[in-house]
Amino acid sequence: MITPQEVQQATPMIFSSTEIKKTLKDKGIYQKDSFTIKLWSEGEDLKEKNEEQEEDLMFAIQSKDENLPFLGIVNYYFKREGYCLNTYLNEDKYFGYYNSDQRNKQGIYQFKPIKQGKKILYQYYYGLWKNDYFNGFGIYLWLYEDENKAPLKNFEKSNFYAYVGNSKKGQFEKGALLRKENNNYFVYYGTLSSLGLKEGSKCFYYNSNLEELLYGTFKNGAFIEGYICTYNENGILDKLVRYKKSKTKNNAKAERIVPKKDKTYKTLNTIRDVLMSKDYFGILYEEIGKIIKFRDDHMTNFDMIITDKYTQVMSCFSTFNKISLCKDIEANIEFI
Repeated sequence: MITPQEVQQATPMIFSSTEIKKTLKDKGIYQKDSFTIKLWSEGEDLKEKNEEQEEDLMFAIQSKDENLPFLGIVNYYFKREGYCLNTYLNEDKYFGYYNSDQRNKQGIYQFKPIKQGKKILYQYYYGLWKNDYFNGFGIYLWLYEDENKAPLKNFEKSNFYAYVGNSKKGQFEKGALLRKENNNYFVYYGTLSSLGLKEGSKCFYYNSNLEELLYGTFKNGAFIEGYICTYNENGILDKLVRYKKSKTKNNAKAERIVPKKDKTYKTLNTIRDVLMSKDYFGILYEEIGKIIKFRDDHMTNFDMIITDKYTQVMSCFSTFNKISLCKDIEANIEFI
């Protein structure tokens, strides 16, 4: 699994405020290179502003070429404010909210595609931000497509990873890691290391292909201690083994088969019941599709950005509430 790459710093915008003020006073519009700048405070006349008030001015900047770096609102000191579209030096893109020149609140980050053999890896983060890091609830998507296919057009048939859960300062914390590969489904729930590897106690990993669930402690992505259980064709747990990895050999050590009267059976049956209670992968397809459509419709829509249509943006991100796997697990499972 590939971990999130570093989020790049934005291409700097360097303008002479004196030159901008003079041009806006004379012509009402400022143009330099491929940028157009307008006074955004509707109905306000720059000539009537005194020096103290000028610091509250906002400017709308529009690139003539959509491949150029910025579309949105900046303040008097050219710090980004409100919803903006920003293209970075490495061709990553961010559409979302800025406060004092930093990514905050809601945002969509689109990484530059990476070619891997005959496949192309697309990476996206949809979610909450704080002080330039993704922070809070969100979805991080890794999507693999053939190089001759358009990305995200046939998502339900693609192989992918998706992390759904909480992050802090750009690092995954606790949530669900969903993987689809050749119509087989895998779900890990628990904490992740700084490298994005399975790591922590009271975590589980479910393999739909083998009808097997691992519950216990993971380290550096490997299962080292806990329970291994298998389910029959009716989805009933029929074999449960207490497991501990050998300290001297890289193999399994089955300490004992757990009798069916053990309360552990109930907990591990509940985990599978919760995973099967909803079509979480289908919900993910549907909600990611809505976010993608929103991105395609609005990421280059300058009127949408400068007219404060925040309700459209908020409705896009409210779809996260429907991807409730983490909440359902916490609400229904009493961990051993």
